[in-house]
Amino acid sequence: MKKTVKFLTMGVLFIGLSLTTGCQKEVEGPKGEQGLKGEQGSQGEQGPGAKTYEFNMTFDAGAGSDFHIISGLSSNFSNGDALLGFIFYDEFQGTKYWAPLPYTSANRVYLFNFNENTGAFWINLKNATTGADFPFTSSQTFGFRAVHGSRSIVGG
Repeated sequence: MKKTVKFLTMGVLFIGLSLTTGCQKEVEGPKGEQGLKGEQGSQGEQGPGAKTYEFNMTFDAGAGSDFHIISGLSSNFSNGDALLGFIFYDEFQGTKYWAPLPYTSANRVYLFNFNENTGAFWINLKNATTGADFPFTSSQTFGFRAVHGSRSIVGG
């Protein structure tokens, strides 16, 4: 019995010492330089495989949707690429703020759809309560932004 207690005591002591002295914190090495930033394109900031387009769309009275083709996008758009849509939300001290689509405001839902082969897209306006088309009674213009990501960066 004394032998068993002695071995148990030695085992617990060994485990305790191993846990407190056996692990060492690894020291972080020096940080690397900051990576390159994408070039400035004519329509906005361009990074590796992504391009930003900023534009306005006017919805005529009675229209529940509008269609838009960005000049130069269809020639660079490949099947499997993706478009992300944003609506202009606000400007504060010279900085623009954008909300991702779909976006709901004033009982309207702004839906963003695009053709996977050409990149042509349209924005549908729906009534947030009923889901029916939401035509305006007078022409309305909104700012939008689209980000084109090639399939190489979106995992396609």
